[in-house]
Amino acid sequence: MSDTTKRRNSMQARLDADEVSSRDIQAVTMEIAELTVRIEQLEDAQVEAMQTLEESKTALDHAQTAIAEAEQAVNVRITTLNEQGQQLSKQGKELTAERAAIATELPADLLAEYEAIRDQNQGTGVLELKADNLSGAGLPIAPAELAVIHQTPDDQLAYCPDTGAILVRN
Repeated sequence: MSDTTKRRNSMQARLDADEVSSRDIQAVTMEIAELTVRIEQLEDAQVEAMQTLEESKTALDHAQTAIAEAEQAVNVRITTLNEQGQQLSKQGKELTAERAAIATELPADLLAEYEAIRDQNQGTGVLELKADNLSGAGLPIAPAELAVIHQTPDDQLAYCPDTGAILVRN
């Protein structure tokens, strides 16, 4: 029970017990009325605060559920990415070993030329010539440039007219 309620009840008890002088009855009655209005305002504010608290708890529960779901999704994604990273690392090691084995079979001057072109082209040293474009580049080749490439003897290297990469012709 609040201090306001105690005070109102005390004044009302004094009024009911005729302990208030007749000249103070009107003042005590007005104060009781004012205290009653104040108590009602406080009770309304308390109800509103309790409703706000309940809504906040519900919102907090929903937010915590969403956070837990997001954390779970992130953990699943991290696990998936780690697995994919391990697979890519394994494939990279296998391809590096395969590349090293193939490189030992190539003439040293061809390998040196390839490495130089690869360094110039940010990792692309060879492109495959398709019917009218280059794999990896996806760019069409002008008919005149394509004719020059096709006229290059099979025992000589052909080069991409745009990048200078070595062309593998089929």
